[in-house]
This record gives sequence, C-alpha cells and structure tokens, in this order.
Amino acid sequence: PHGGPHLAMLREPMAATCARCHDTGTPAGADWHAHAPVAEGDCAACHDAHRSAQRGLLQAPAAQLCTLCHGDVARSDGMASVHAPAEGSCLDCHLPHGGEGPGFLSARTPGLCFNCHDENSRSLRAAHLDRELAGLDCTGCHAPHRSAQPGLMQARIHPPFADRDCAGCHEGATPVADQRALCFGCHDDVADAAAKVVHAPFADGSCSDCHNAHASRGEHLLNTLTTAGTCAACHDPADLVPDPALAHTPVREGRCTDCHDPHAAGQPALLRGKARELCLGCHAELKEAGGLAHVHAPFADGNCLDCHDPHGGPVPMSLVKAPTALCADCHGITPAEIRPAHRGFPVDRSDCSTCHAPHASDRPGLPHAFSHEPYAAGDCAACHQGTDPQPAGSQMALCLECHPGLGEDLKTGLLHAPLAEEQSCTVCHAPHTAPGPHLLPRNTQAVCAGCHEGQVDHLKRAEHRHPAVGGATCTVCHDPHLAAPDRNAPELKREACLACHSYAEHADHPMGPDSVDPRTGRPMLCDSCHDPHGSAWPKFMHDDPEGRICVGCHTDKLRQKRTP
Repeated sequence: PHGGPHLAMLREPMAATCARCHDTGTPAGADWHAHAPVAEGDCAACHDAHRSAQRGLLQAPAAQLCTLCHGDVARSDGMASVHAPAEGSCLDCHLPHGGEGPGFLSARTPGLCFNCHDENSRSLRAAHLDRELAGLDCTGCHAPHRSAQPGLMQARIHPPFADRDCAGCHEGATPVADQRALCFGCHDDVADAAAKVVHAPFADGSCSDCHNAHASRGEHLLNTLTTAGTCAACHDPADLVPDPALAHTPVREGRCTDCHDPHAAGQPALLRGKARELCLGCHAELKEAGGLAHVHAPFADGNCLDCHDPHGGPVPMSLVKAPTALCADCHGITPAEIRPAHRGFPVDRSDCSTCHAPHASDRPGLPHAFSHEPYAAGDCAACHQGTDPQPAGSQMALCLECHPGLGEDLKTGLLHAPLAEEQSCTVCHAPHTAPGPHLLPRNTQAVCAGCHEGQVDHLKRAEHRHPAVGGATCTVCHDPHLAAPDRNAPELKREACLACHSYAEHADHPMGPDSVDPRTGRPMLCDSCHDPHGSAWPKFMHDDPEGRICVGCHTDKLRQKRTP
C-alpha cells in the first residue's frame, strides 16, 4: 500500500496479478499467437482494473478499442466491399487474448466462414464452379476485412478471373490438368526457354505451388503475402541460415528474388547472374576496390563464395568460418611462417581482418586504409614492450599520452562504459589499421551495435528513421566518449534535440520540465511522443499520429463519462 517496484503499487507485475483470477488464454500448440498486449503483460491496454460500463471491464466498446491499434481495418474510404463483422463485431471471428494461427481466429477457415455463409447455398457453390467448398481456403481469394474490389476480393486479381471468364482456363469444374501449357498461353515470357537451370515446380508445370490462379494479397499472385513466405514452403530458412541474426540482408528481409530467378536461369542455384556481378549490384563500393594496386586473389577472380555464404554464415559478414581459420585455408599461419612477417609478434591466433583488408588495398600486404601513426612508422615500442602483444601499461593511460585533449574532456562528464574497462579504447577503435577514420573497424552504426544491438537494429528496421546529419549517425546526438553526469536530465535531452529542431514546431503543445506526462509521471519532452531513433510512423512518432498517440494521455476523448 505504500509503494513498490511495480506500476500502480501492485504487489507483482500486472499480468501475474490478473492471472490469479482470470484466464488470459493458455498457449497451446506450435502455432500459438498471443495478442500483443497479452504478450507484453499490459492488461490495462484494454481493461479498466476497477470499473467500467462495458462488459469485461473494457475501457471502451470492444470494436472501438480494436480500432485504436488496428485503425487500418476499420477504414472503409474508397472500399467497394466491407465484411460486416469488421464494422464492429471483431470478436465474431477473433479471440481477444490469443489463439492458434495468425490473427488468432476463433476457428480455422473455411469452418469459421461457414458459421455465417451456408456452404450448401446454391449461389455460393455456383460462384465457385460447384467445387467442394470444404477444401478451399477462403482467405486465398477473399480479404477478411475490406477490399477495393467487389466480393471482398484480394487486391491483386488474375485478369481472366476479374472478368469472370472462367472458361478461359477451366472446362467445367474439372481441375486444370496441364497448368504449364495453360499458363504459357499468356505468360510465355516468364523464363528463357534455353535456361540451363529450371526451378522444379516450373519444370513440373506446378504453377499453383507458388501462385494463386484467382486472387492474392501477394505480388505476382503469390500464395503468401511475401516472396519469402512462398519460398519457405519448400526451402526451410533454418536450413539456409545457421544463425538468423547473422543472415545476409536480402535473406533477413525476405528478398529471395534479388538474387534468384523464380522460374529458370543460366547460372547454378537459379542465380540471376554470375555471383560477382550480383554481389557488386549491392556492394557497389567494392567496384572501386577492384582498381586498387593490390587485390586479394579470390576477389580479383570473382570468387566471392570462397569466403562468404550467400545466405549467412556462422560468423558476422556472412563468412563461411571465423576469419583466422578462413585465412588458414590459403595462407600458412603457423608461428614459424607468420611471425617473421609481423616483427616477431605472436599473431598466429589473431583475427587477420583487424589489420588486413579482405578485398583490396593500395599498399602491399593489404593493410586497411587508415593506420595508427606509431604502427605506420614501425614504432611498435611506442605501445608494446618487446614482442608482448599486450600494451605496455594501462590502455587508457597509454592512449592519453598522445591524446591529452581527450583526457581533459573525460574529466567533465560520465565515462562511456567501455572506457571504464581494461580494454577501454580498443572496444571501439582498432590499434593498428582500420577501414574507417578514427581507426574505427566498421561504420559508426556497426561499432555501436557491438553493445547497443537493439537500438541500432531498431533504427535500421524503422520505416521512418532519424536521418544522418553530415554523414554522421549515432554521434549526431551521442558523444562517443562521455555523457553528462545526469544523462536523463530533461534540460539535456531538450538541448540535444534543439541543436537541430525548434520548440516553435510544437507551440500549441505543453512541453518542458513543468509539463508532466500523465502516462509516466515524467516531464513532457521530445521523446515522450517521438522515438529518437525511428518508428513505423511519420516524424518518428511512438504511435499513430492520427489519434492513437494522443489518446494515451487524453483518455477523456475515448472513455465515456463515469458516474460515481
């Protein structure tokens, strides 16, 4: 009653408190999907904990609550057809807490649809060429909520089906016997007839393995919304990528056809071109590397796959194995072979890529473009004692001997966490050579992601993200070496944003330390409404600026007035 670690002085987290009396849906089966507020333990997103005029202590009528998050479902402007339950009876089809399959439907289709649509209706059967309806997937052709087409047809429709020209493909209700011959009647340009490699479904004439012949949500009438979803029906992503976190970007984003032709190709694995050409199509910066004086042999020969797995490897950069082991496949790295070339230092267990460029360099030995001055001068003794690979003394003290200005700056604030560790400077900087300025081993975002992976991944994936300023990303707002003593001080957060933005843009909204955010009890600042890294909404808003983000504070605009 006096206070505690949980919101609203609860004795335990909200979800656990509610679950003592209420069943919120028990996960069952591999295809269980929980409603997001349930998964996050946020029961109060929909329910009032004390009282309500609505059944189930809902904050507002069920349909109104649903549209706060699923506003796109409720909008009917420009729609030619709207499914009746979508206009206020969401729970006719969906379970509120979670269930089997995406959308946690209360039953699987077509059984769910037959609750309202009589499967024995003559008109319904006639519209489906008198086929057995029990075996059909209704949502393969029909949108479940609303559509710009009559009859709730999916957005993309096969032209003969749109014209209701069933006889263009069918002879009565008999299934099409030779799909390839039929489809080629119109689509005779989908593949090179002389291609050496043909995709198995295409060779077998099984067009419907990948495409819906009538209507679909996906491009090219694919059976699923995304290309990756269709490919995954046969090609298990787990077999292609050992660690999803290290997947090649096109694989992670489901862009299979960036590299592969879905029908036929002249290259192995249905590649759209030679491996080198495909790689340089995205990694254009490496084209210039090919013109440098010293080029790594596999790169010069176009053998990218000697070192990289095209889908993703067990280590970063899609390498097929750890850098040192990979280099050992071609280069001798025993102590007797490698130490003389490295001034006697025991580098046989080091990561070769920390000093050597993997593709090309303007100097012999393939060093990276930027070199630490003592290293470039051959003055190993400036940092090392003899051939001991460890620095001669405290790493920070050693570095500050040459960077005294930084030492003075570090006295004015709170140290960035790595600087308090033994390997302080080399957590972010390479000690010998590096591909980037300031001896950064990778671009700034990648270096920061070494510790702040969640924030950087969020920034990369956000539909609307904070742009780079003058080529800089993280360091536009963050100091890489130190933070102010109170990094959460309202005035400091405000100053960071005001370096580029003006409060004048929000002249009508109360802001600043004297305005309290009712959701958190903290001052109303820029990050109360905006995500500084990025979000799915314009201007990096935390939620839909059309109203949902406002309702988070202005609940009086949503809830009905209560009487004592």
